[in-house]
Amino acid sequence: MKEHSTIGYDVFKHSNRDLLKAAAFIAHQQHERWNGRGYPQGLKGEEIHIFGRIIAIADVFDAPGSNRIYKKAWSDEEITDRQLPSMPMTYSITLAGQSISQPACSS
Repeated sequence: MKEHSTIGYDVFKHSNRDLLKAAAFIAHQQHERWNGRGYPQGLKGEEIHIFGRIIAIADVFDAPGSNRIYKKAWSDEEITDRQLPSMPMTYSITLAGQSISQPACSS
């Protein structure tokens, strides 16, 4: 399971296109954690590219809010109640705070 980050990185890393270079950073670093307990490189804090930090926070809110074969989607309130306590240790607190304080986009 943890190899998918490196596989995604390998797919995009040699591209000359800025968008695909960004995809390489995102694929490789979205599972890194502010406290260094992520994978695949064990990066921490500012060592994690800003793209990886942003997507990691987005995923914390998006994944639980989506239905899966093995679970029903959580409500926004459940996501906030369950995810907020661990965010300071796990994610950039500056980015996490901004993501929570900004109103949700409506589609």
